[in-house]
Amino acid sequence: MKMFYRTACIAMMMIGLISGVVLAQPTRPEQPPKPPTVEEIVSQLQEQLNLTNEQVEQVRPIFEEEFEKREELFQKNRGQGQRPESRKALDEEFQKLQEETEKQLEEILTEEQMALYRKMLEERRPPQPQGGMPPKPKN
Repeated sequence: MKMFYRTACIAMMMIGLISGVVLAQPTRPEQPPKPPTVEEIVSQLQEQLNLTNEQVEQVRPIFEEEFEKREELFQKNRGQGQRPESRKALDEEFQKLQEETEKQLEEILTEEQMALYRKMLEERRPPQPQGGMPPKPKN
């Protein structure tokens, strides 16, 4: 019986030691999700906005152009770092690009489809901090 208790105690200590080592390992930060492709966006819009085949063929080039312009902006601003002024300018450029895309879509989509599209955009946007300092990252 004494041998059983000793073995059980040693096993418990080993489990505690191993779990402590495992839990002490640093975790990798999560990779940001990959942005969707043009085809994924068009497919999602076709499904959620109930686009006709003609509308699908009209919106695809709009998103292809937007993606090209976004990539150009990323390339142009690569190496600028996260300076607030460069980040703000980049955000303004993206906002302008989004407005251009919406203006083109308004000519193709119905009012109901546009309202749904704008709602989808709002749901996709991450919440913005309400003034003050940005939240501290969790460790």
